[in-house]
Amino acid sequence: MKRKTSTFKFIVFLMLIFIALVVSFCMQDRKVEIPMEGDMVVWKHGASLIVKAILGPRREHVIINPKVDSFFYEPKYEKYLGQFSIDYKPKCFSDLTKEEYVKFESEYGNRSHGFKKQHYIEFNLMLNGSEFGATDRGVYSSEALDDINQVKVIVYYAGNVNRTSSLYENIKESDGIYDSNVSSEYKMDCYKFSRSRLDTYSCYGKSNYDKDFGVLISVSSDGRWIEGYSIEPIYGGIKVFYRMDKSNIENWKEVDSTIWNLLECWNVSPLDMYNSTVN
Repeated sequence: MKRKTSTFKFIVFLMLIFIALVVSFCMQDRKVEIPMEGDMVVWKHGASLIVKAILGPRREHVIINPKVDSFFYEPKYEKYLGQFSIDYKPKCFSDLTKEEYVKFESEYGNRSHGFKKQHYIEFNLMLNGSEFGATDRGVYSSEALDDINQVKVIVYYAGNVNRTSSLYENIKESDGIYDSNVSSEYKMDCYKFSRSRLDTYSCYGKSNYDKDFGVLISVSSDGRWIEGYSIEPIYGGIKVFYRMDKSNIENWKEVDSTIWNLLECWNVSPLDMYNSTVN
């Protein structure tokens, strides 16, 4: 009985070695280099938003919890474009031709895009002429910002959902109270919500990028930052979310316009931005 058990364990051991070798071979065959500053990348957010850009400065990895860090940290697959000055003017590339687009879609579908999590387009902006290093602390983290003049931006797929202006109409019809003083200070339409011991403000402003676009900003009365987001039917439907320090709220229009202008410049998809047809 002992001999059979030992033989079984040995067979299992050999099988595990074989599986490890196969996995190792496959991983080498699909080797992915970690993107570096100055590299040109072409990353797909969706069919109507394919980003082609020269990468900016890389960010420092911050280990929050060593026990789970290896489960989520995938620098090879992150779509972090870099940290740029608010007045940064990137190189804009021509749209892909129909033939290039078909080839790209075919090749992109055969690549590895991460094993542990979904990766979104990310980039940072720097305000007021500041220069500083960036970390990869998540945009929703309580310690997200690396500097008072930093804006962290992330782009999500939203699909066919209500746009920002529709969400603003919902705010107006809710139990919020319009605050003329805060609205005048922020140059937005701001509604006050009293929740627990905190007064929270939801503000809406129209974008300079497109007359039909808008941005919603959440402001906590005792918070250190604000959260801005826009949901628009462009690029197949996207949600742009950003966080910046509360002291820079007067820059919201510039931040909003810069984000949309950068995405437009970086985008090389030949599809129409609104109806997903080839231009």
